[in-house]
Amino acid sequence: MRRYALILVVILLAAVMGGCISSPGGGSSSTSGTAPGTTPQTASPHPTTTSSPTETSPTTTTTPSPPSPEEWLSGVRQVEYTSNVTLDLNVTVTQGNFSQTDKLQLRILEAAYLDFQGRNGIINTTTTSLSDGTSSTTYTRIINGRIYTKTLSGWMEVNNSAMGDLVWDYNLISLARKYIKRTPIRRKEDNGLTLVYRVDTSDLLKMAATYFSPTPSAELNVSNGLLELHFVNGELKWGRISYDAISEAEVSDPTMGNMTIVQEGSWDEVINVTGVNHKREVEKP
Repeated sequence: MRRYALILVVILLAAVMGGCISSPGGGSSSTSGTAPGTTPQTASPHPTTTSSPTETSPTTTTTPSPPSPEEWLSGVRQVEYTSNVTLDLNVTVTQGNFSQTDKLQLRILEAAYLDFQGRNGIINTTTTSLSDGTSSTTYTRIINGRIYTKTLSGWMEVNNSAMGDLVWDYNLISLARKYIKRTPIRRKEDNGLTLVYRVDTSDLLKMAATYFSPTPSAELNVSNGLLELHFVNGELKWGRISYDAISEAEVSDPTMGNMTIVQEGSWDEVINVTGVNHKREVEKP
């Protein structure tokens, strides 16, 4: 099972206000004809005044810096995400001198809510075989770390520590928190920030075991593990997990006898983060 923000909108407002300068008018003198015995009058110019402009300092607002990806990830308490997986698998069954290979392609759609603080969650997974169109949905609820799955006979508690590790340690947010501290093998800044990391073999083995190991004792090998993280304004918007895997297991069936099962294929998962830090109530089934 896998995993998954709000776009930070920054508004810059600048207002510049200026005063007005008023130009003064000057008087002029003139001589006109006068009656005899009178003294000509000369007009004196009126005193003038000049008003000083009112100066206003420009007003600016400071633009808050977006968080760094590591800061944003550390602040995620709850996450909602959807994921879309394409699983290509070649299954070869060998019994004695007889061998048969079947190709299987699965589409796995998941919608989930995880609360890292309360260890609560809701995970709904629909798996469809693209070969014949058959489909099934699994409903999972997590209450205080205890996992419940709905079966044909109703809800039942799952006592599986590996499943718990998969939920809490290998969702997109948890993986991003782990790998963001490392140096990526690729970095691109174009309409956001894209970081690509090599995934450790130990992490790949735990992620691949659910779908690629037919038995707990199967020999499993993984390769080409990549984790892609896409940030916008410091917020994780979506990610991608991909790898190749091959397993071999010896199976003893009371009816069919001893068989060797080899599974070889690839996992490609795209996860979209649809919300963060929106706490939801998870009811116990």
